[in-house]
Amino acid sequence: MSDDRRLRHHDPEYSTQKGTRDFPGRPRLPRILGHEGIGEIVELGSNVRDHLKKGDIIGVQWIHKTCLHCEYCLTGRETLCKQQQNSGFSMDGCFAEYVLMDADFAVKLPDGMDPYTSAPLYCAGVTTYKALKVSKVRAGEWVSIVGVGGLVYDGPSDQHGKWVRQKVGGVQATIVAVPLIQAYEEAFKSVKRGGRIVGIGLPAGKMSISAIDCILRGIQLIGSTVGTRKDLQEALELAKLRKIICKVEKRNQFISDEWIHYIYGEGNLSRRFSFDDYRYSAPGQFLLLSSLCKLRQKKVNHILSHLLTSYFINSQLLSENLLIEEIEIILNRLQLTASKSFINLFNLIREIIGLNMIMSGLMTNWEYVPQSAFSPYLQAYTVPVSYGECNCGLSFKCTQSSGGMMSGCYPLKSILQRKLYRFYDQNCIDSNGNFTRLNMSTLEKSQFNLNSTIESILNNLMIEEYKSNLSYENYFSQCQPLSCSYSYIKTHDVTQTIIFLISLYGGLVLITRCLAIIFAKLYEHKKNRIKPEALQQNI
Repeated sequence: MSDDRRLRHHDPEYSTQKGTRDFPGRPRLPRILGHEGIGEIVELGSNVRDHLKKGDIIGVQWIHKTCLHCEYCLTGRETLCKQQQNSGFSMDGCFAEYVLMDADFAVKLPDGMDPYTSAPLYCAGVTTYKALKVSKVRAGEWVSIVGVGGLVYDGPSDQHGKWVRQKVGGVQATIVAVPLIQAYEEAFKSVKRGGRIVGIGLPAGKMSISAIDCILRGIQLIGSTVGTRKDLQEALELAKLRKIICKVEKRNQFISDEWIHYIYGEGNLSRRFSFDDYRYSAPGQFLLLSSLCKLRQKKVNHILSHLLTSYFINSQLLSENLLIEEIEIILNRLQLTASKSFINLFNLIREIIGLNMIMSGLMTNWEYVPQSAFSPYLQAYTVPVSYGECNCGLSFKCTQSSGGMMSGCYPLKSILQRKLYRFYDQNCIDSNGNFTRLNMSTLEKSQFNLNSTIESILNNLMIEEYKSNLSYENYFSQCQPLSCSYSYIKTHDVTQTIIFLISLYGGLVLITRCLAIIFAKLYEHKKNRIKPEALQQNI
């Protein structure tokens, strides 16, 4: 009853990191950790039913499987099953390229949802959703969520309960997601009489909550752990309906400190490699790439901040279609202006450095030569480095291929000219296999291809696609129109038109007959009327 799934994304949740220390029980080692992963099915077991097929996107939740036969499983409370197996704890988890799953517990991702941003919903999302269900909070009631999901390190201050009571007079329910005893004690102070405290954080130690206060105030303390398959399906559908998107930070291994330290190796690069060997300047190249990623992220954050704080003003309320068109125009304009301003400033700095022939810190464009025979007073002088037939003294843009990578006058130019396919070649990356190449599947839905350079990607601010999360209901509520008017256009098909013409003809015939009878009667009445003058003459 299992299926094989290739992992696309994994969110290393806090509970995985904390589980080996504070979680009840201990995982059996060796064990592949991790849950909250998401990916596509690449193989199906022979006993898998028709509800799954190859290519489906599914996620790995905390519960790998349960017995399906105990009183809890049979009543829809499988999270309480005593024989449950857990991903990354009692079963191998998501820190792998392939994962084996139980088909009965494979929940498909709804169509149209992004796997990367949806991965956290398979644990943190469904855990919070289930806690809200358990809290039984209703519309119009206050609920306090202490912490965010199951991933929080810091808890509330010792004034949290007092602050909540001062602001809203207390809450009907509170969800404690942070693993601190203090959080539970403050949550107890914040709830009203008859309130409910739902705990999903797993603190170590014992709470000091008065049993008498719980009884007299009618406070309920309820434990809630992750969610069932039904809870997860509901949470995913809700996220799709309400366009709930998790903020996920994607970090590439090739801008990590571990990678840069690895390629730096033992140091003494100038003694180990020649200046035109890409390995000589490789640490500098990837340090620059990491810096470019950070600068680009700051630029994007600034753009988004400016966009979100600006106002869209119109004299009339737009229809949904017109609003979507206007937003697309704004996004297209933003895409053009944002990348241009960044690239223009970036190129200006590059030109200033290059045209002034400033020496690279790695001496990849100029090198020192010992005391000159022409002048005994000079200890050393500089000469330009050449790459092939290109001289760095004449052009700062010299580059040449080296071991499948690039080297040149400036490490920045070298890394920008590097093509993507180099990152998908294991021999180019690391023949020892300590760092693996990028997965080719990442390019399946990308606007970039294997021959794209880092520079072409940077020209797009490293943004794959611009998407808008538009809610017409929120737009309508924000505008609060004073009046509304609409036009009603009724269309007719051929059958309706024929019926209408026949009805019109029948009506006209009937009216004509009635008028003919009336005119005939009037004429007859006028013809038979006796005149008094003629009567007198006859007498």
